[in-house]
Amino acid sequence: MKEVKFLSAVLIVILMMLYLDTREDKVSESDTEITIAETNTSDITGLRLVTRTQTISMALKKDADGDQYPWFRIESKSSTRAFVANDKTEKLVAKYARLQAIRSLGKDFSPQEITKLKLQSPMRRLVIQQTSENKIFELGGRTHGARDHYIRAKDGSEVFLIAKKTIADLESPESRLMQRKVMSAKLEDVSSAIITDKNKTIEILRKNRLSKKDAFWASKQEPEQRDETLGNYMSKLLSVTARKYGIREKPLESESLLLRLKLLNESEDVIDEFEISRGATKRPSYLIRSKATRQMAEIRRTLGEQLEQDLSSVLNL
Repeated sequence: MKEVKFLSAVLIVILMMLYLDTREDKVSESDTEITIAETNTSDITGLRLVTRTQTISMALKKDADGDQYPWFRIESKSSTRAFVANDKTEKLVAKYARLQAIRSLGKDFSPQEITKLKLQSPMRRLVIQQTSENKIFELGGRTHGARDHYIRAKDGSEVFLIAKKTIADLESPESRLMQRKVMSAKLEDVSSAIITDKNKTIEILRKNRLSKKDAFWASKQEPEQRDETLGNYMSKLLSVTARKYGIREKPLESESLLLRLKLLNESEDVIDEFEISRGATKRPSYLIRSKATRQMAEIRRTLGEQLEQDLSSVLNL
């Protein structure tokens, strides 16, 4: 019995020591984080990640109003894809404006050690494009477990370790950074909407707009009567998301306009608008352009078909 108590006490001490060691490791890791590149976000004009199979780049483009927006391009031997980026890109640029490493691993490495770190002939390269001189880094292998990256400046000797999350967004920008939201206005700010096709126009009202539970769509003829047809149609229309964009040299083209939507506030100012068209392709497709997407983007075909089929019943109410 005494032996059991003794072993239990020893086990508790060991567990406490392990816990304290873990805490100290975490604190020391965060304390040793260092900045390996720093510049103003306004000086960054683009980012580029070059790997064995593809090149991922982010650049700044201008829309018709002269406003800048981020644009991603993914090039491989078999395809080229591109898309408008969302507002998360601002955090991405800020991250690379102050590029931080978990720690420095030093400068004195033998050729064998450099080979082991996969920095002898690195197949990956990170480029921070600036208004002045670009900053170029070579990416080596990755650590086991945490999958952090070994990195050093081009022509530099000091090797650093940077966190997996630092590169993750740039490695998979389509799933993380594509502008998929079509609507930029807040629904609670919308008091009415105007739907137009080639021949007809209808204005509808959003009542009780400040209440998610009680808000509903109604016709101008019966402003206090919930209209399920209008409600279902607007629910589908406002759920549209962008799935695919064109590429810079060949943007997606529309064949014919299906509808235009304008969203108005209480003062009857247009606070958002977009248009849906049929795509100019052999395969049936539907495209959307809004303030958020800035250019034509493809939407889900089945949803586009539903919107087209139900449009006449809405406009004839």
